[in-house]
Amino acid sequence: MRKSIFFRADGNSSIGLGHITRCIALAEILKDDFEVNFIIKSPSEEIKKNISKVTSKLVVIDEVSNIEEISLYSGYLKPDDIIVLDGYNFDTNYQLAIKKTRCKMVCIDDIHKYHFVSDAIINHNPAVHLSDYSLELYTKLYSGFDYALLRKEFIEQAKKYRIIKDFDTLFICVGGADPNNLTYKFLSISLNLNFFKKIIIVTGSAYSFNDKLNKLVNVSNIPVLHLSNLNVNEMINVMCESQVAICPASSISLEVFCVGLNLITGYFVENQKQLANYIHKAQLGYSIGDFNMINDDELKKSILDNIYGEFYKRQKKCFKGNQIQNLKNIFHSL
Repeated sequence: MRKSIFFRADGNSSIGLGHITRCIALAEILKDDFEVNFIIKSPSEEIKKNISKVTSKLVVIDEVSNIEEISLYSGYLKPDDIIVLDGYNFDTNYQLAIKKTRCKMVCIDDIHKYHFVSDAIINHNPAVHLSDYSLELYTKLYSGFDYALLRKEFIEQAKKYRIIKDFDTLFICVGGADPNNLTYKFLSISLNLNFFKKIIIVTGSAYSFNDKLNKLVNVSNIPVLHLSNLNVNEMINVMCESQVAICPASSISLEVFCVGLNLITGYFVENQKQLANYIHKAQLGYSIGDFNMINDDELKKSILDNIYGEFYKRQKKCFKGNQIQNLKNIFHSL
């Protein structure tokens, strides 16, 4: 009988969809070896739809306190089960309470702000070090691109060689929510450059500024394609059609690496800052720093100065194709 894995993550227009997206990617990798389940607070219909592509086992919980939430787990978790926590509210006390069920625990984390008592931590940021974490002696840290939480199709795409001759199509994606509407800002500035022949924008189901964005799209003097809720193959196709990308230093940047685009990146929340700095230093892309603080002229210059860079030639070297087996090995070792 296969062991059960429970993925605990949330996503909405405020916190974004990143936690759920990478849990779905990991569930897709593990579903043939384990019984996959999700536990989510008030998921949208789009989130339910995406999870249903991986598993039919979804437990929906109400907006309750952590104490009330943890009390529910006694009805689900058994000592042989594994729970995966991906979110910033699963602190030390939360983990300790779950430990009482005697199940195994894995935390997907990129902020290392509290003490960890989980059996394992996965952080696909190569800039993170063991010394960044406070953890138990038995807790194992798995970090770096070898543990990238990406959908299998992107990992396969990383094996394909790419040569770029023309840099005339721009890809813009700020994640599934983009609560600060940076998508609009980046499009407006890119249109003023009078450089690109086409711009492709991808937004997610939690993006709430469609009306404002589409007004700008409709008055553009160049083709602007606004797409939403793409599946993995559709996302790869539009990336392959593009040569330059503006994306935050999150999972979307790692997806860009798998395809190979000249990346302009940065951060709009603190947990993206460390990866943005690493990307810049390793010359895998150009980081403009805090997306919320940079002015229009600085952004224009950053884009124009780096359109013809060779970042894309280095990006694919980050992915050796061992990510799927490495991730499986973590869970089988538990």
